Amino acid sequence: MAAINISYSAVQAWRQCQQLYDYRYVQGLKPKADEAAPTLGRALHHYLEHYYNGLQMGEPPNDAHRAAWEDMQTAYDREATSMGNAAYAAGMTELADSLFGVVDRAVNIANRYYHTRGKADAGAWEILHVERWLEYPLDKGIDTPTRIDLITRDGMGRNWLWEHKSLNEFPPQTRRMKDLQTTLYAALAEQALGLKIDGVVWNYLRTKTPTVPETLKSGLLSMRKDLDTTWGTYLVEIERLGQDPTMYDQVRQRLEGREETAFFVRHDQPLYQSEGVLLRDFVATARTIKAVYESGVAFVPVRTIERHCDWCPMNKLCEAVVTGGDDVDLIERLYTRRNGKEEPVGSTSDPITDEGFWD
Repeated sequence: MAAINISYSAVQAWRQCQQLYDYRYVQGLKPKADEAAPTLGRALHHYLEHYYNGLQMGEPPNDAHRAAWEDMQTAYDREATSMGNAAYAAGMTELADSLFGVVDRAVNIANRYYHTRGKADAGAWEILHVERWLEYPLDKGIDTPTRIDLITRDGMGRNWLWEHKSLNEFPPQTRRMKDLQTTLYAALAEQALGLKIDGVVWNYLRTKTPTVPETLKSGLLSMRKDLDTTWGTYLVEIERLGQDPTMYDQVRQRLEGREETAFFVRHDQPLYQSEGVLLRDFVATARTIKAVYESGVAFVPVRTIERHCDWCPMNKLCEAVVTGGDDVDLIERLYTRRNGKEEPVGSTSDPITDEGFWD
């Protein structure tokens, strides 16, 4: 029997809910009108891919940045508009409005990222690989396709695996320590590309818009210490009101640097996760999935009803089935089917074994 592809995201879906796995990876369903957050994340990922690819090709940082956000804008304007229209047709007007504004938000975040982090990266890192697809034989009969965001080399010759993450709030250190994805990707990079990965760069892009300070009755701007904003955002309001920035020196001292510490945070850490635990768990789940499909018994997915259902993209389908509704009609109106998959550009020959990774 030919090897089957089981990705990291497929394993995660299986562990979360077999019905989600079935909808996404067996039936190939995806919402016609996606949520604004993952659409924004994909747009930002598009920008980062093209920006760092431009740097790798030797383009000046300003040129690479401009080309990257213009390409992102072109690529996602049509998608966001199409999904926004689908949301309106389904009566989800709030979602539609969010989708129509996604590209403008992405451009704003990309510009702030470039001035905060991206421009300095041009001189700080050697770009080795950008959005590199790999398909590796993880186990007998199991191939693991994956895409690595970025691999760079620093001035000391150390290789770093980058994980771009766009999210509203940043996760704690404990979650990064237990992250299986980076451990898996580092192992794949070492085996497939011949690169020893010395550490991970967690490259966070916060998607929350900095809060615009309120104008008080006195005509001055609010100086609240809990204002979740940046000095750049605050300064725009000062200039709009035609006020003297020196009146807000205390605010400036408090807010300067918050782009780095609160909106575009980076964490560099050596790899110290236990491959013996995390990779073994991953392979165990992949083997379970493979065994189900080779058993000859019809696969009946089991729903896991938990709080994650509230933000699951397939929740409307489950609700329809559970309440006796017409899920066939719902699929026709709200979902579409994926057309194939992107093929990886690199591969290797030897599967990961106990001897190579677990001992």
